[in-house]
Amino acid sequence: MRFIWSFPLLLCSCLNLEIENKPCRTDEGCPLPFVCSAGYCTNAEAVPNMPSPDLSTPSSYRYNPDIQNDLKSLSCLPSGCHNATATNKLRIDTTPGQERNNYEALIGNNLVTIGNSYASPLIVVPASGTSTSQVSHVKTLTGTKLTAWENWIRSGAPF
Repeated sequence: MRFIWSFPLLLCSCLNLEIENKPCRTDEGCPLPFVCSAGYCTNAEAVPNMPSPDLSTPSSYRYNPDIQNDLKSLSCLPSGCHNATATNKLRIDTTPGQERNNYEALIGNNLVTIGNSYASPLIVVPASGTSTSQVSHVKTLTGTKLTAWENWIRSGAPF
């Protein structure tokens, strides 16, 4: 009889592990209570203080000039990692007039999931110090700047 009760628990645990490692692009790709975070389904109940995505979070931040200026000041561009000639998805061209193209590339390359900062690599990678391919990344996004970027995404990531 003990086996009959333990089998469903074991099966449930295995299914949770499969869901935890499931690749995703948005929360729609993950069953509740999982959310898409850094490209993988994550159990939102297991992450302390993780609020649900909220499009009504107020933010005065805009991509232009706020986010682009922050990217310049965080050494993302001067280091060569994310300048106009970088070989990764996040390339920021500081040539005047390129702000809209930079913004559209963030959205088009799925670096920002509008309304959900926890599923946005633009937030997750520099805040966690781990890239989406699990390679070490400089941990540059913290404190009030991190909060401002999260609120910008939750408020719809306006240009």
